[in-house]
Amino acid sequence: MVRTSTGLIFGSDINVSTPDQIDAMRHRIQAAHRVCLDRTGCGDGCADYLIKEFQEYKPDEHKFGKIELCNFSNDLKCSLFTKLRMAFDTLKLRVPVNREVREDLHSVSRATTPNGNVTYRAPRNADGHADRCTALALCLRASQTCVSMMRPIVFDTPLTRMILQRRREIEANRKFWEENGPCV
Repeated sequence: MVRTSTGLIFGSDINVSTPDQIDAMRHRIQAAHRVCLDRTGCGDGCADYLIKEFQEYKPDEHKFGKIELCNFSNDLKCSLFTKLRMAFDTLKLRVPVNREVREDLHSVSRATTPNGNVTYRAPRNADGHADRCTALALCLRASQTCVSMMRPIVFDTPLTRMILQRRREIEANRKFWEENGPCV
């Protein structure tokens, strides 16, 4: 199963080849700042293709491409679904009118293991394994970190140079008066 933050879900049972999946997603990925991809299981083959084309996002290794590969560990699930719940609770997200998406959202439940660890579970049915909910959680993750990748735009024009020079002069005058005090 390939769940992406672009909103598309492909499964191995649908019999869509990996290149066809990439072709179907390409225009959405090109438009996105970042995409989080579930690479667990069948998503690994798709991930390799996408990394070649769009490069990997892994800031701790100084890689700033578009694709973040997400291995669905218990820590990642706790982070994803906790933040998704918080987004709904703070009204940053609203429950959609679509019945299938709503049912997926309600199917994910928080559980505590006998060891006291928190995990998230969803029943597997003919419609999937809460794939739409997971795709939304991945989308939220991608949207929360793409802001840090944005760089400020600096316009080097005579006007901006003049404004910056004036700001430097004002700052220098302020420091001078702080150090020397008022003249009597």
